[in-house]
Amino acid sequence: MKYTIKKNKFSNKRFFSLKKPKLPKLKNQKFKTFFTLRKNKNLCGGLRTRNIFKTSYENFPLISIIIPNLNGKFLKKTIKSVIKQKYPNIEIIVIDGGSENKNISCLKSEFKNDIDYWVSEKDKGIYDGWNKGIKLSLGKYIGIINSNDYFFPNATNYLIRYIEKYKDYDFILGAVKKHKVYAGFRPLDIKYNFNIYPSTVIGFFIKLESQKKVGLYNLKYKCSSDYDMFYRIIVKEKMIGIPTKHNEVFGKFELGGYSSSLSFFDHLFEELQIRYDNGQNFLILFYIFFGRSLVKFIYKLRSIFE
Repeated sequence: MKYTIKKNKFSNKRFFSLKKPKLPKLKNQKFKTFFTLRKNKNLCGGLRTRNIFKTSYENFPLISIIIPNLNGKFLKKTIKSVIKQKYPNIEIIVIDGGSENKNISCLKSEFKNDIDYWVSEKDKGIYDGWNKGIKLSLGKYIGIINSNDYFFPNATNYLIRYIEKYKDYDFILGAVKKHKVYAGFRPLDIKYNFNIYPSTVIGFFIKLESQKKVGLYNLKYKCSSDYDMFYRIIVKEKMIGIPTKHNEVFGKFELGGYSSSLSFFDHLFEELQIRYDNGQNFLILFYIFFGRSLVKFIYKLRSIFE
């Protein structure tokens, strides 16, 4: 399939095709891929609705980047951080959960030639938005960045370097900056601890075919469905990933959001539910509950007497 090269508003090259690509399909896949979700033109839009598409080419795999949003104050900043990337074969999918029109008006105007597909409708929470974006992704690799966060300029350059070097790996974990830089990957620790990687979705890019094998995010879990996903990826499906170096930082994670409003025990009980649902031993669950609770109690006592 031939492609056309155009430059965006930041003079970065982008590949386009006027020929509709084949939808990716895998034997025994756990979800289907779609070009669009809605027919109401007032609730969706983007290049795909104008018959302009993206697809993978030899030496230029398509990278799908999903941006979930609900009245995000920094949506424009997040989108700009993607379109500023130098890598030429990127598609942008914005999944909006029913924001006010003024929040998403930029999708119809300022970014109308940059967004491949966007849809705005009420959903069942952030993981439902992630799932919608995944089902719309045509790329060889999929990444998600929430509309409060942003990529650094070299994010996709680092990503492509690892994709080329580790072709047989299922996923890549880029270093992420919060109040400091987090990097690394400790899959053997998942039996007792879910903090085995930079615990934010910004740095996580997975092959579409691997995602189709493991399935979508479980909407049963309200704040830790990404933990369940990683448990299934590593323990159930035996998939392998590679972390970037500490100085190869993909982006900035801004603190806040729904999960930040929940208590220590809200997070702990949901983690135990995830482990139970995935068949972990009861003794391990008791060990995690009492161990974490004891550590929390000790820290609280210290804060009182210091």
